[in-house]
Amino acid sequence: MERVLEEAADWHVRLSTADCGPKDRIDFERWLAGSEAHARAYTRVSGVSRQLDVLAERDARLRALADRAYAASAAVRTVRTKRRRVLWALAASVVASLGVVSLLRYELPAHGDIARYASPQYERRDIGLADGSTVTLDADSEMTVDLAGHERRIELLRGRAVFEVHHDASRPFVVHLGRERVTALGTVFEVWRMDSQTLVTLEEGSVLVANESQSAGQGERLAPGEQISVPAGSPPTSWSRRSVDAKLVTNWSQGRLVFRGTPLATALSEINRYSAKKVLIGSPALADVPVSGSFVTGNNDVVVPALAALLSVDAIDNGSEFVLYQRN
Repeated sequence: MERVLEEAADWHVRLSTADCGPKDRIDFERWLAGSEAHARAYTRVSGVSRQLDVLAERDARLRALADRAYAASAAVRTVRTKRRRVLWALAASVVASLGVVSLLRYELPAHGDIARYASPQYERRDIGLADGSTVTLDADSEMTVDLAGHERRIELLRGRAVFEVHHDASRPFVVHLGRERVTALGTVFEVWRMDSQTLVTLEEGSVLVANESQSAGQGERLAPGEQISVPAGSPPTSWSRRSVDAKLVTNWSQGRLVFRGTPLATALSEINRYSAKKVLIGSPALADVPVSGSFVTGNNDVVVPALAALLSVDAIDNGSEFVLYQRN
């Protein structure tokens, strides 16, 4: 799929240049008709192009960045319009550092002041906000984003997200969670909203966790490596904090799950977030067996054999799920 995305991006650039000729267009139509995957990839590339166009029109800093990239790049030549010039100059600078596939996998925001984002049931979703902040939305999670007011307002409706906030002292970045709010300035943190509680984990910078009864500046200020637990509907006096390995907590946002002495039942609840084919415990005594290791999310056909070898258990594949049993 990565090769197809790269080909689609190459075609989009070629078709946007002034020297694109009839032979190029015939070759493109032949390539497009060659596979459904080609058509899907080109649609994805075109979508990213339109979103970058919107951002370039709305953000003067982005236009300035694109103009500098265009002036410095010998690879980007005359294109049909100023908009295309800005777009692909910017893309050239991004691709130089991230690679074309990283750009295409990165989701840019829809046009409009308020946007709603929901991730698929078993997949993470990477979102770039117009203010320069980024969000990794965990599987089966949902949020709304409003960047138009005096504060950058995020409503995490359900699930879990990692926020990497672009610093802007004049417009605080605030994640709302019903009665609670998390305010950040130039920081990296995770918020996990569950039915019974909310967990806030700080990786870098500083955040202030407060509820609606507290005035501006009041609340619990976290330091990097701290996590606070906020039971649902509880007063601040019942909140509790502890020290954690924040990078370990947020590893899911990079597509990996890392466990260190984690009970098997807890580890499986995380592993099963990313696959329709679940892993179950057939022998109750296995629930508290500690698990230590690193696993790539999303493919339990690979995870289960690794778990079975690590824990010396038997794994039975019954077609719709895996079941782990103690080995006799």
